[in-house]
Amino acid sequence: MVDTKVPALSAPAGAETRCDDCPGGCCFGTATATDACDGDVDPTSEEDVFDRRDGCSEGSPVGTYTRTWTATDACGNTATGAQTVNVVDDTPPTLTVPPAAEKTCAECPGVNCFETATATDSCGGPPVSLTMPVPDVFDRRDGCSEGSPVGIYTRDWTATDACGNTAKGSQTVTLVDNTPPMIVGCPARGVSVDLCGDVAPLTKAGPLTMTDDCPLVISAEVVPRCCWDGTVKGAVRTWAATDACGNEAIACTQNVLISTDECVIVEHEVAPEARSGAGPEGGW
Repeated sequence: MVDTKVPALSAPAGAETRCDDCPGGCCFGTATATDACDGDVDPTSEEDVFDRRDGCSEGSPVGTYTRTWTATDACGNTATGAQTVNVVDDTPPTLTVPPAAEKTCAECPGVNCFETATATDSCGGPPVSLTMPVPDVFDRRDGCSEGSPVGIYTRDWTATDACGNTAKGSQTVTLVDNTPPMIVGCPARGVSVDLCGDVAPLTKAGPLTMTDDCPLVISAEVVPRCCWDGTVKGAVRTWAATDACGNEAIACTQNVLISTDECVIVEHEVAPEARSGAGPEGGW
């Protein structure tokens, strides 16, 4: 008996799947074969051939896979058949944006309080690209002057997978400023200075500085100026600071009492009866 008839090979039909349907690889079916002389024959397959889809970057699993099956009977008669599976990707990546947050200037040095978004893709392959515009969108808070960093910052994230599918999301950080500036270096109680011929002695308490959590002090001043013409028996000197959002510092005040040939500087907390000399008519 001569056997020249090839086995009857049945390859699975072509299919289209998504990455979600075939985690970890392509979804090929199973080929079967029978032979007139040998009965069932187990088909074997060669290495799959992959043709990446145009527009998908290197490493992406998206494209067409071809698997070729071969069935060989006991007499060496062979039959071949192929199956193609087209893996498509039209699903955007999953983008996770940090929740909205409220921060103070002290918590955000340099006004950078954004956390980083994350993204994953069902197809795997190259890491998902995360981009954002520079600079972030900023809406200054009403009542805060030009140059103040206080307001709402919005960062728009875009996640792009290896085949160009995109997902977008926005993150907001609200920078608040309810903290007044501070005046550092107020004069100590009971400091004495030399003659009061001009305003120079009033500086002997040392330089004062103004600090604020948010990096903009809109005004820092010393009031009032006073001339010493023999008619004034006392003066009040006040250091005041206001930040860019209208928060006011606790003022630092010097009460200067003229006593014969010298001035005595005392803090404003001292009761009038404890001061030396006399102030303007009517007292302080």
